[in-house]
Amino acid sequence: MLIIVRRAGIAFLTLLIVITLTFFLLRRMPGDPLYMWAMELVQTHGMDFESAYEQVKQMYDYDPDEPMGQQYIRYIKGLMKGNLGTSMVYKISTNEIIITALPWTVFLLSISLLISFGLGSLMGIVIAWKRKTALEPIVTAYAAFT
Repeated sequence: MLIIVRRAGIAFLTLLIVITLTFFLLRRMPGDPLYMWAMELVQTHGMDFESAYEQVKQMYDYDPDEPMGQQYIRYIKGLMKGNLGTSMVYKISTNEIIITALPWTVFLLSISLLISFGLGSLMGIVIAWKRKTALEPIVTAYAAFT
């Protein structure tokens, strides 16, 4: 029981470190991505830059003038609620993108799982049947690396 709690704690700590690194690395990148999308709105819709910039800030729920600590807390709260934000490429909710791709991902995963289970079982049968032959180390080495 202690091992399970310990591993869960390590997994949680690793996840927290990855989330924190992602947050701070994306915030510290040079340039302002909001500026680029605001300029796109100015060019496509003929808006003035200030209102376009405000609209983009609201759309992505990101205020570069807000203190970093508050941004981080808001980011963590959003993740806990399942809000992964808006995609800057497709300009729709990231959750919608994941939901759209999920059926194909599950399909591909199930096919891969069936193939690997079948090949693994077949290799196990072959290695059990042909013990102490030249085939045994080859199949064992292949199984160890796949």
